[in-house]
Amino acid sequence: THHLRKLEQAWRLERQMILRAWADRAKNSKIHQQELSFQLRNMKVFIDDERQEWTREVERLVKEKIILKKQLDSYVNELELHRSQSRIDDQEQYKAIIMDLKQK
Repeated sequence: THHLRKLEQAWRLERQMILRAWADRAKNSKIHQQELSFQLRNMKVFIDDERQEWTREVERLVKEKIILKKQLDSYVNELELHRSQSRIDDQEQYKAIIMDLKQK
């Protein structure tokens, strides 16, 4: 019986050590899982922030493109108007020169 008690005691001690090791691993696993969850939340926040920043930048660039397109259209229209006026002036000048030559 003494030998049985020593075996039972050793078994209980071994069982406690195994349970403690298992509890420590479970605790560490839970801590690790919490850390991973925290990192995942941070990454999601970072990705959302980056997405919002990218969206704002695209919107800014689109607005800038629209403004530049309007400015270019306006410049082209002014250029066309100037060219038309120059052509009219040139034609009148040619007519005047031709009339002058005919009179001589």
